[in-house]
Amino acid sequence: MGENLKSLFSVLEVMPISSAECERGFSQMNLYHSAARNRLLVNSVSDLLMIGIKRSPLCHWNAQKYVVSWLEVGYTVWPDAEVLLCTFNVLQACWRWLWNARNDIAKHDRPELLNVLRGLLNATTETECLERYAAFQSSNLKNAYPQFADYLYALWDRCKEWRIASLFRYVE
Repeated sequence: MGENLKSLFSVLEVMPISSAECERGFSQMNLYHSAARNRLLVNSVSDLLMIGIKRSPLCHWNAQKYVVSWLEVGYTVWPDAEVLLCTFNVLQACWRWLWNARNDIAKHDRPELLNVLRGLLNATTETECLERYAAFQSSNLKNAYPQFADYLYALWDRCKEWRIASLFRYVE
């Protein structure tokens, strides 16, 4: 009888008490491997699951050292690479700038100012982009909000980065 109890206890020692850990794993897998993202390799899903299940809270993670490391390696591995700005991110940053109270932009003028930048970003040719920028420079909006004109001027200095990125949409 003693051997049977030892065998039972050894089985109970490895038997999970609940299936919560397993359920968390399936929930994480459903986040990463869905109908829209069904081409991930098994190794990629496994890595994502490991991060998703065993991760520490984001407040304990400092991304700066990883970003700096990637930028250093990225520029040495691809020295001729061009960094292009995504249209969505440029517009999002502008919207945040417009809503910042320090910039003193009237609420009713924010959409119109954002549309100025949207027009520049969505221009299909360089000439069209230059014409839209010149039209803003001679508009009442520029006079009413010189701080936005300064913001747009600073962004205009980087126009090659976002203009090229937006023109890639029209390449067939």
